[in-house]
Amino acid sequence: MMPFGATLTPTQARAAATAYGWSVLPHDNGGFFAQCGQWRMIVTFAEDGSFRHASMKEGHDGFEASLMESSVVGMLAMRGTAPERPVSSEEKTR
Repeated sequence: MMPFGATLTPTQARAAATAYGWSVLPHDNGGFFAQCGQWRMIVTFAEDGSFRHASMKEGHDGFEASLMESSVVGMLAMRGTAPERPVSSEEKTR
């Protein structure tokens, strides 16, 4: 979750989508369309770069939801395909 008062920027949102394995196509004002498997997301920003809206949809007729600014990166991570962080042998034995 983002700290109180923090703002998601277009650069941060696109970087997160790419890092979590989403295919990204540009949209107005730094926003984007993203797809990962059956999941699709649209993130839009106002002309001044402030977050405007995000929505996510599963398939053509599946689950659909509007997302709050603070949940965009979390949903990209949860539904993305990026590999998990490698775990060291030291961490495995804890």
